[in-house]
Amino acid sequence: MGGLYGFSGLRPKDLKQYLEWQGFELASNKDGNIWKSILEEHRDIVKRRTEKQSPQEQDIRDWCSSHLSKKDYETFKDDASKICVNNPRTVRAKIIQLDGSISSLIESSNDEEYRVAYIFRKHIKGFTQLIGFTPPPKEEGKPERENIVGGGEALKKWCLKSLESKPDDSLISNVKTLCSPKGFKTIKELITKQKEHSNLLTDHSNVSDLQSKWNAIRQRDSWKHDNTSGENSSSLMKWCLDNEEKKFSEEGTFSEIYPKFRFRCLKSTSLEL
Repeated sequence: MGGLYGFSGLRPKDLKQYLEWQGFELASNKDGNIWKSILEEHRDIVKRRTEKQSPQEQDIRDWCSSHLSKKDYETFKDDASKICVNNPRTVRAKIIQLDGSISSLIESSNDEEYRVAYIFRKHIKGFTQLIGFTPPPKEEGKPERENIVGGGEALKKWCLKSLESKPDDSLISNVKTLCSPKGFKTIKELITKQKEHSNLLTDHSNVSDLQSKWNAIRQRDSWKHDNTSGENSSSLMKWCLDNEEKKFSEEGTFSEIYPKFRFRCLKSTSLEL
């Protein structure tokens, strides 16, 4: 019994040993953005311990460095186990540790970008189930209903919740992929991003192609339905100019207008709309 008592009575000699015995890796042994991540995740603790209202990363380093050798650590060991170790407790903190910030993700207040991200990712297998959203059912013979507002809100809710969840590699990867902005908002911005802007029939260098396209579509019922500005190629020019600034965050732009725009307003495409 004496041997067992002697083992159970062992006590770490200082804070450093206490943290190591708890299985933590010291933050001071980690390169990169570890201190930035800690400051973001535990700012209130850092402010209280450093007694600074606007603490910097170096302030955490200094506090931990000066306390690791303390033998009487009972009153601050719990805080130290948060701000002096490599143990990000949220996806947000882990991404900051990996990338230095979460600036690559959609800002929480930008509903428009969440809607665009949703509409361009909704066809990814398992995406809608992951974010807990059921798109409206397709009805034969009727335009597709996107419910882009509901989809964007569901994606936003999932992203914000995931950022505060316990990190694992799969969740971190999904957040970085699904919660990042697409980098465009309008049809023209997407065309430009895809380096297709030189093919736009609104470019005056493509005037002959504009006329050819007009001749090809002028008798189509779909064009007659949409055309409201005359019977010549200038009506096609006007339609393209009016629609190239359409936002993907608006209902119908992705499923209805964009496919038509690609066929009608670009030099080469295989679609017939």
